[in-house]
Amino acid sequence: MVSGSASTGLHKSPGYRARLAGVDGFHPHKLRHTAAHRWLSDGGSEGGLMAVAGWTRPDMLMRYSKAQASARAAEEARGLNLGEV
Repeated sequence: MVSGSASTGLHKSPGYRARLAGVDGFHPHKLRHTAAHRWLSDGGSEGGLMAVAGWTRPDMLMRYSKAQASARAAEEARGLNLGEV
């Protein structure tokens, strides 16, 4: 387990680096959203994502994957070659 001060540093450091790089609106949880989206977009299973992310409840899967769900669905529809949806 990470101690309180180390945990705070791990939370603040990426935001600090993002500001230095000129990245606005960064939050560490965006990394989870991005990882979930990429996993599912590349064909990974929801169960597999839950396992590697350490999530035991499906609501966590939904929290981190819903932001890009429409984009994944549109890409899936294009791949099925069923015409415009």
